[in-house]
Amino acid sequence: MNNKYKISHIQLRGLIVSTSVGVGVLSQSGHLSEIMGNSGWIAIMLTWLLIIPLFAIYNKIFELYPGKDIFQIGREVFGRLIFTILIAIVLADYILTLALITRNLAELIKIFLLQTTPLEVLLISFILASSYIACSEIEVIARASYFMYPLIILFAVIIVLISLPRADFTRILPLFQTDIPSILKGVKDNFFSFIGFEVVLFAIPFLEKKENAFKSEVMGITTVMIIYVALYIMAISHFSMAQMTSIVYPILMLIRQLDLPGFFLENLDGLVIAFWVIVVFSTVAPIYYASGKIAANIFGVKKHKYFILMLIPVIYIIAMIPDNFIELLQDVSRYHNILAFIAIVVIPTIILIAALIRKKVFNK
Repeated sequence: MNNKYKISHIQLRGLIVSTSVGVGVLSQSGHLSEIMGNSGWIAIMLTWLLIIPLFAIYNKIFELYPGKDIFQIGREVFGRLIFTILIAIVLADYILTLALITRNLAELIKIFLLQTTPLEVLLISFILASSYIACSEIEVIARASYFMYPLIILFAVIIVLISLPRADFTRILPLFQTDIPSILKGVKDNFFSFIGFEVVLFAIPFLEKKENAFKSEVMGITTVMIIYVALYIMAISHFSMAQMTSIVYPILMLIRQLDLPGFFLENLDGLVIAFWVIVVFSTVAPIYYASGKIAANIFGVKKHKYFILMLIPVIYIIAMIPDNFIELLQDVSRYHNILAFIAIVVIPTIILIAALIRKKVFNK
């Protein structure tokens, strides 16, 4: 493993926040309201609690094999053939994630900003721009995420502050008025709004002072949780439940209805979308980078940038498969969720269990 690339803890937190908070946050509150009514914040907090043990699993893997990256550990634990199959599943998940994010963003831009621009042009432009930074090493990507880290927090704070004067927090009441099946469904669906945190598997080996990794990871995902809860509560406090379940992007609608005295921009939601393109760019880049690293490892190539370029048409073709936005949100996302659960939860857990068994057997 090349140790010349180093990532600070604040960069790791920025990586988690910028990768997790993507285009999905704009529609998350509406989807949760449809499932859980005004209790969607419960699903957000429970999801946060479930993610924390995953960080413990990720860090334990590297504690057992210090100085090695996830590829070296996997090959040592399973052998090259079995591990290649496992990371091929992860690669498939990442490619599908990239396709869904880019298509979702392109649809968003086309609806609110560039109605006459062909969807294909928006897609390929964003994929090409993302591929440029994805060709870099993890240190560069972590620095870019660190740059976006305070901007994302600032965005959430501004939305909350300018929404407060018209907020009706009685809409959140009564509390805890949802059943267990709804909570479980809400947690299951909301888990994928946090997707992106798993890129720490590629960052931990390059982290300075690895003993404090878990603390930084928890701080990062806690920041994401706070942002999600705050934006959800502000959306609920402005719209009726009927409106929440019928609006695709409640946060954008919230911004659109705000009337700021003396504000010189009429199309405030357009400005937000333009900013959000940069946010999603910081979401896509780490996942794209990880995809290139996995592909390079599968084929035994040192430089991952060649596979970044080869993945451009693959991501584009998959992103264009859904015929419309509804199919994208429902049918394709359903299959993606299954694949993501396997890649994020099942495979790292299997690696840890196998590593523990191997260590126990060979240490006898």
